[in-house]
Amino acid sequence: MASNGITYQIFMDTNGLPERLEAMSMGLDSYINSWLHNASYFIKEEMSSRAPEGVGGVNGQGLKHNIGIDIDPALRTAMIKPNNSIAYADAVETGSRPHRPPAGPDSSLAQWCEMKGLNVWAVAKSIELRGTKPHPYIEPTYQATKGPVAVMFSEGIAQYLGRMQAI
Repeated sequence: MASNGITYQIFMDTNGLPERLEAMSMGLDSYINSWLHNASYFIKEEMSSRAPEGVGGVNGQGLKHNIGIDIDPALRTAMIKPNNSIAYADAVETGSRPHRPPAGPDSSLAQWCEMKGLNVWAVAKSIELRGTKPHPYIEPTYQATKGPVAVMFSEGIAQYLGRMQAI
């Protein structure tokens, strides 16, 4: 570039740049998976703390103790949700329309009524006539964790880039 008879030349040494970029990207996968695991367990704990106490699921421990994590490192995704053994999890979150719930002696409803000291047939009739009210725990978990999770990833990326400057 020339200006007023002065010439400027800019040189950039790109020796080793492809190898450096490859090394940076290879290490990034393990960092992302680490952040994904940390965020997933943080969200799971928050969801478990917000889920109502109940019965059913694995070993009859209820919704609160049957929230699981399914991480797919290849897709860099995680699903944090009640285990499939909790058939009523959606109805707890959103409520339900009137319906006939399973109310036999081994049903989750019967176990819950026993825990609460309620008559299972009266509760079943109430659900049949009125449905159930929502007791949200998933949406509030999302609202409570989206900010902190974004910070976790932002700080992780900044830390990773700081380490890469040393290479």
